[in-house]
Amino acid sequence: MLKIGSHVSMSGKEMLLGSAKEAASYGANTFMFYTGAPQNTRRKEISELNIDAAWDYMDENGIGDIIVHAPYIINLANTGVSYFLFAYESSLLSADQRAHISSLLDAAATLLSNAAQVLILVLTRDFTLFFLVLPVTTIAKNLCTHVIVRRLYPQYRCAGQVPGETLTGIKQRVAGLFVYKVCQIFRNSFDSIIISSFLGLTVLSQYGNYYYINSYCKAVKNCT
Repeated sequence: MLKIGSHVSMSGKEMLLGSAKEAASYGANTFMFYTGAPQNTRRKEISELNIDAAWDYMDENGIGDIIVHAPYIINLANTGVSYFLFAYESSLLSADQRAHISSLLDAAATLLSNAAQVLILVLTRDFTLFFLVLPVTTIAKNLCTHVIVRRLYPQYRCAGQVPGETLTGIKQRVAGLFVYKVCQIFRNSFDSIIISSFLGLTVLSQYGNYYYINSYCKAVKNCT
């Protein structure tokens, strides 16, 4: 059976029941929703989510297999992990014109993580485990990079102390890179922030769908 649905909001007194009613008003037979603000882990008590009434309503309207969107903190954890556990050692591969090794590791990590996520969904249908695959895969990739770099470049070891003047220069460059990245994120995400603040997540998801379709069409046009 074909499943069709979209992001819906969950708020007010009805909570999940309200989400189910919104999905039913679109003629959907499934939907995705946030249990709270995706940028933090603060959540209401389960008893306040009106779950039982929502299940009854969904059964009556043929809605099933709903999806709970995980908090973005898991994605943030994955990004944070990517900067630790010997991640800096990949720079040796780049400096020695062996970036293809990093590319192969990235491809292998992506393949394994996708396979693991598919197995998790099929066997457990647990989306928390599904997203936790990301940081676990990143850690494994960094450890593999460390092993390879140690074998290729045993002569290079972190030892001693960096001179104060050099350390100051590194800090200034890192600070500049950090500011650039923050500005880039805010610039690219500003439209989403405005839409979600004033019009809600449902409109944002619809805007996102049209945006990606439009971007894909432009990419195809540029290639032809």
